[in-house]
Amino acid sequence: MEILHTHHSVSNAISLLSNHLTENHIKIFAIFNHGEEASQVDMGLPETQVIVFGDPKVGTFLMQENNAIALELPLKVAVWKQDTQTTLGYTKPSSLIDEFTITEHKVILEKMDHFMSNLVAVVLETE
Repeated sequence: MEILHTHHSVSNAISLLSNHLTENHIKIFAIFNHGEEASQVDMGLPETQVIVFGDPKVGTFLMQENNAIALELPLKVAVWKQDTQTTLGYTKPSSLIDEFTITEHKVILEKMDHFMSNLVAVVLETE
């Protein structure tokens, strides 16, 4: 897992990610607010959100090669409060090449690495 830290709040980091995805016509499937859900069942959890996004034109090629990779798609970035710092984490897409025996479309996962790196950089560059 790739882990980065930012001075932004969790909600501001999610907003920056969301805006960048929308501007680049990447579909946002969901934003899960785990911290809010925990409080609704009277449990404590530091602020934690996950944004889930992707491009069906891209992900479908991978699933056509191996449907099991659907377990890891669409892509996601988790953002949580850790002590006084906000942390961003994501799975590097190319790490799925061996796990799902992706050969024909492995370049897609490698390009997704670059996309994910650029996406989280949007949060880090605005500090």
